[in-house]
This record gives sequence, C-alpha cells and structure tokens, in this order.
Amino acid sequence: MVFLQGVKIACYLDKKFTISSNFLFHISTEFNYNGKPVFLVDTKWFHLRDSFVEDLKINTAHVLNSYPAPSEILDVAWDKTVLRTEGAYNLEYNPKDNYIVLDTVIADNIELCDIIYYNDEEIYLIHVKYGFQSMMRELTNQVTISARRLRETLGTKDKRLLEDIYRQLINKGYNINNLTLDEFKSLFNKRKKYVIAFTSHLKKDLEVKSNIDKFSSNIARFSLIQCSSEMRANYYDLLTYQIPRV
Repeated sequence: MVFLQGVKIACYLDKKFTISSNFLFHISTEFNYNGKPVFLVDTKWFHLRDSFVEDLKINTAHVLNSYPAPSEILDVAWDKTVLRTEGAYNLEYNPKDNYIVLDTVIADNIELCDIIYYNDEEIYLIHVKYGFQSMMRELTNQVTISARRLRETLGTKDKRLLEDIYRQLINKGYNINNLTLDEFKSLFNKRKKYVIAFTSHLKKDLEVKSNIDKFSSNIARFSLIQCSSEMRANYYDLLTYQIPRV
C-alpha cells in the first residue's frame, strides 16, 4: 500500500509530458459485501444503506427528467457494430453544419469537450460516453474540469486556450464551418450549456430515467448527481441526453 500510494500515472501527447496524477485516484469499483452495496471513488469507500441507494435512484431520475438536452442536438443513433468507439461516433458530426468535433483535441492538458453544437443563442459543450456504468465517474470529472478551465479562460483577455484549440482543429483538418479565429472565440459569448450524453449499455436499449432499477451502477448515479449539483452551483447549466442505439 505504501508503494501504491507513491505511484503516479504520467500522460504524454506526442512524446510531450502533459500531466500526472496519483495512480489510486484512477481506481474505482463497486460490489456487494454481506448483501450491502459498497463502492470506491477518489480513494474513498462508501458503504451504502438501503435508504441512501433509494435516494440515489430518486435523485438520478430527477436530474435526468428535469434537465434534458434538446433532442435535436444529437441526431445520430449509435450502432456499435459500425461505430465501435466513442471517437468514431463523435466524428459522425464532423461534416454537419453548426457542429465542431473536439475529440482528441488537447489544449492546456484538457479536452474541452467531444462535440460542440451551436445556434444563434446557445453553445452546447457535449461530452459523450457509451454506457451508464462506473465509467460515468471519468466523464463527470472531465465535465467539471472543463467547465472550471473554460470559466478561467473566458476571464482572460487573450483566451489562449481557445486559440490553441482553434489551431489544432485547423491542423487536424476538422470542419470548423469556415469560422475565423475571432468568430470561433465569439461562439463562447453565447449562453453556455454543458451536456452529458450517454447510451444504455444493456442488451435491450432501455431508457435510463424510466428504468433506474435496471441500471445497477451506484457510481454512475452518485457521479451524475454530484456533477449536476457542482455545475449548477459553480459553473454552467448541465443537461443530459440519452443517445438512442440501433
């Protein structure tokens, strides 16, 4: 344990060091022990009472029902036999007007989001994940880190983070809808909304919000509730959307 507490994971992009963090913060798990649910996130163990599990279910359904994203912002159903990875799904939006794909675009050690959608009044920063499982913890952490960094960036004069993202989009050849740098930066003057977009991972494509009992991950429930609360208190509106499967 002493050894593991000292182990760090280092991340590199094109052989360039970007960031590191403690190994144990990347470990999460959940299981039943003596008939009671237990889970581990951020090196903390949670032993759950039945009443708390029920509260998680109720509050998860509340978040999903109360803060839905407009259905038209993600109009591609996910066929996992064709689009095997999240990256492949995200790139389906690259040719579309009013969309900008930021998947794999890393600036200042963060990925701002997977997909941007914008209209005349709003910009949606969409984070995509396949399944409503414990990996939701990773997704919600990405959302709060992105929101904090974006708020900090928009408080600066040069908005260097957005300039770096724009340059990488050009270098990767991604569609930017013929926007100039200034026009790209001005997108973030619109009303900003973050979106957590996920699928069902069950064999049958069930709707999570109306089938909470079918989705057993307490980490997913806990993470979504926590992220929703933190985003609304400190950053931007957080919406949810379940991507239909084929």
